[in-house]
Amino acid sequence: NLNDQKEDIADQLFDALRTGFGLSNKVELKVVDWPIINAMAVSGSDGKNVIILTRGAIEKLDYHELENVLAHEFSHIINKDSEFITKFAIVSAAVLILAWFMVYVLPRVMLASSRSRSRSSRKGEAYLLILVFISVIIGLFMYVITPIVMSRLISKASKLREHLADITAVRKTNYPPGMISTLIKVAHENSKEFIRKNRI
Repeated sequence: NLNDQKEDIADQLFDALRTGFGLSNKVELKVVDWPIINAMAVSGSDGKNVIILTRGAIEKLDYHELENVLAHEFSHIINKDSEFITKFAIVSAAVLILAWFMVYVLPRVMLASSRSRSRSSRKGEAYLLILVFISVIIGLFMYVITPIVMSRLISKASKLREHLADITAVRKTNYPPGMISTLIKVAHENSKEFIRKNRI
């Protein structure tokens, strides 16, 4: 069976690259039944990593192309790309929490403090209201701008990490044509015409 032979080749390439990257027993290979050429690396909190490879990648890529795809995913693990992107998400969440605090919590605390003051100290109330207004404005600005800025930063960072993974993979396989032909095939399958014809 040709498909079984190709899956055996994928397993052999995976084992060879896992050893070559020094990740023996730290990465597992999972194959999913999906006709599109695709692969991804998933890192777990327990230090275990999984490379997910589609059936389409095994069936449609030749030896060198599949080698470059697997090397690309190993490069993501070596470069700790998932942790890198996760840090961006954590920073984004922290900023949004701060924005929520400045819009909802801080003004209420400040206004409650103002109400509890005696009449003799009310002359500073105007300044307090100004601070409340500034806090709300800054918080709302952070609410609006943070998702936009962080999404763009994550997008650019992801593209840079993808390029870095490509470079690392080619250095490991020492066969640039394999990466080039793989990228061409992936670009073709991502085209609207291909998706329409195959009803994906």
